[in-house]
Amino acid sequence: MPFEELKNNIREIKENSEKYTNNSIRLIRLWIFKVFTKSVSLFIKFIFLILFVFLFIIFLSISLALFFAKITDSYLYGFLIVSGIYLLMILLIVYVKPRFMDKILLKNLSEIFFDD
Repeated sequence: MPFEELKNNIREIKENSEKYTNNSIRLIRLWIFKVFTKSVSLFIKFIFLILFVFLFIIFLSISLALFFAKITDSYLYGFLIVSGIYLLMILLIVYVKPRFMDKILLKNLSEIFFDD
């Protein structure tokens, strides 16, 4: 019976397409989970890095200010010199605006999202 065979073939096609759709949905969920996990991990690492860099800069700044205070025999001048150094660094960052930071960020994020 050709109609019976056709009916069976259509049933198989339907079952296979449902399996394919379900497997595709699972794969997309796994990909989303992978990207989410990598993003959260990167965010946590970034937060810890920022925290430790901040602590390092604070202690370095205090040490440098005390060093300059000893040289100038004035705590005020020592801390003002360190503040002036930071002001110069801020001005350099604002006016130079390095474009390579955008490229680095774009590259790292694209590796996370589009890594196979």
